[in-house]
Amino acid sequence: MQSPPARVQSRLDELLEKGDPAEPDRPFADAIAGWRRAGRISDAEQQGFLGYVGGFHAADPARLGLAALKEVEAASEEDGERQYRFDDGYAALVRWLHARLDPARVTIRLGTIVRGANGVTVHARQGGTTIAFSALQVVVTLPLGVLKAEPGVPGAVTFEPALPSWQDAFEPLEMGNAERWCCDTIARGGPTAAARCRAFCTAPAKLFRCGGPPPHRGRYC
Repeated sequence: MQSPPARVQSRLDELLEKGDPAEPDRPFADAIAGWRRAGRISDAEQQGFLGYVGGFHAADPARLGLAALKEVEAASEEDGERQYRFDDGYAALVRWLHARLDPARVTIRLGTIVRGANGVTVHARQGGTTIAFSALQVVVTLPLGVLKAEPGVPGAVTFEPALPSWQDAFEPLEMGNAERWCCDTIARGGPTAAARCRAFCTAPAKLFRCGGPPPHRGRYC
């Protein structure tokens, strides 16, 4: 028997697969509202889809495109139910990457990137010292929050001349917090505790993984 989130996901995948590839993209919230008006889904399914997208994907249903969701769902099928996690948390990856860096350069703060006829100059700060790097070209990779930061905000990077109009392409991109709960297996708690756990698990827009020994560990609740 499938868990509630698994049923929601399988039903959503079914509807996405039946969609017309030539249909213009639209927000997910608008799409499922149309499905509901057409009688293709029930009220409960509509709420389940909203909870799944808002909880599992940490996305705003009014801003998430239907085409993007379909692509993400299709990609998730490639690895099936396999899950990969670091035993010591993702901080272990950050520590490993940090250990490979030159300690003298890990505190550099980018400031202004200037493009001219003779190449590119990157102005930055290291501690209290202003430094500059010059090259014919530069590849700049920034976290989304830094890329979208307004000039003058601490940590913001300024481009001179300003980036062309295609920079607006990243404006719709957002980052948000995904809240997930981890419940250890209830070994002893009586019917009252079990009932409370069931009520919590079936509440809308909540998705979390169980801890405890196998076979419960890693399962959706």
